[in-house]
Amino acid sequence: MTTTEFRYCIVSTKQLAEIMRIERASYPEPWKEKEMRQLLTAPEYFGVGAFAGMQLVGYAIWASHDTKIILHNIAVDPEYRRQGVGRGIVEWLRQKVLQTTRRKWIEIVVSELNLAALCFFRATGFRAVWTMKNHFKDQRDAYLMTWRRPRNS
Repeated sequence: MTTTEFRYCIVSTKQLAEIMRIERASYPEPWKEKEMRQLLTAPEYFGVGAFAGMQLVGYAIWASHDTKIILHNIAVDPEYRRQGVGRGIVEWLRQKVLQTTRRKWIEIVVSELNLAALCFFRATGFRAVWTMKNHFKDQRDAYLMTWRRPRNS
């Protein structure tokens, strides 16, 4: 088994086709391209990509606020799952939190039915802090999960 090193950097609409390829392979109800374009061009939203060489293999879309980062979406190419790509993206976002004393946490809303995401975020240090009843259009519940910066940092 070969070990691939991944590079993490900001992505934009230049990578939209690759982002949408990963999005469609990752979710039964993927975001629409128009919605993703709107997020990537809005001033308060950002994207980070994980690259294997020149190929985008994972991404996250987040909004930066004074005291927190809200993670809106994260996905990894199915061929690159379980190779540390998602963990690398989460670690990259943690470093964004730690760069300023103002930011205290990262949060994400996860469907109660998305067991893989619930397990992933729990394994990367997130905790469910709130149950959001009937959060989705189909009345599914969701969990608000957060990672908080250590008190001594």
